[in-house]
Amino acid sequence: MNDLNKADLSAVSSDVQVTASNLVELKYSLDRAARTRPKDLTPDLHGPMGSGEYGPLLGSSFLSSIIPFLPSNLSHMPFQPMLVPTKHVFGCSWRWWPEHLDPKDEENVQKHIFSEHGLARTGYFFYPELGLFTAGEGKNRVNYCRERGIKWIPADVAINHYPSAERIKLIVMEIAGGIDVWAVCDDRYLQKVTHYGYAMPLLKAYGVSILDKWPKHLPPPDYVLQTSSELGYEKKIFMKPVIDLQKAGKAKEHFQAGEKYVRTSLININLQNRLWIVLYTGLALIAGAIMSSINNEIISLLGYLLISFSAGVYAVLCAPVFTVKRKWMESWK
Repeated sequence: MNDLNKADLSAVSSDVQVTASNLVELKYSLDRAARTRPKDLTPDLHGPMGSGEYGPLLGSSFLSSIIPFLPSNLSHMPFQPMLVPTKHVFGCSWRWWPEHLDPKDEENVQKHIFSEHGLARTGYFFYPELGLFTAGEGKNRVNYCRERGIKWIPADVAINHYPSAERIKLIVMEIAGGIDVWAVCDDRYLQKVTHYGYAMPLLKAYGVSILDKWPKHLPPPDYVLQTSSELGYEKKIFMKPVIDLQKAGKAKEHFQAGEKYVRTSLININLQNRLWIVLYTGLALIAGAIMSSINNEIISLLGYLLISFSAGVYAVLCAPVFTVKRKWMESWK
């Protein structure tokens, strides 16, 4: 392990490094507090894990609840072994904590951490712009190293790049006597910053622009909220779903078009039993034609009546005499 290079944070400003390590310390403090008072924390900071177990969140899940536009863990960069600084790694002790170990166990744990086998059991993501690491595999060892004063952890690391500060703007607004904070990336993606008190120090140090008014070139907030449906979400690029203003605009146009009234026939309206009506009417028409050809005055008269009734039903089905919203038509998608 002595031949591993240390992760290079030289390009990260001292302010960003300090605020980043403070954010890691925050998760550690919250996870420790939640051991005895889990209900004191909100579910997006401590709660159900992907596997269904209840406990501290994975580092990436926690960080994406604080920082907007955290990219998905779909790095195309290969994993490389290196030494990562413990105070910059988001861990997740959900199986055990250091005090659960007896001295013999501790010796084995340290041997495992600094062994080739232990290194192979890790998978960390590095956000070099923020000077932060999130531990996937090998997450339990992070808090152990922190509490035992181990400053560097051997790990296989892949790089995930965070959007540059120039691409992100924070919009801080006073609404109803409180503060509402949104983040916009590339003037297209929009995400609410829920825990802005935790996010602000790092984002300020990172150099993100902070606005006190909603930009005029963006759709107004009420428009955004009206269009923030599933149709307007981007779910692949970032860890958390964000509002895609382009998709939201198209969704709004689609919604408005569907609300317009048009004249149409009953057969074009999306009715549950529409096809059965057509089928039964067709059968009645055929039956009427057969009955009208029978050499019996009463049966023939009934046949003509059935033909007349069926023709009337078809006229109602096909005549464009109904006014409905376009979204209720069969062709609307």
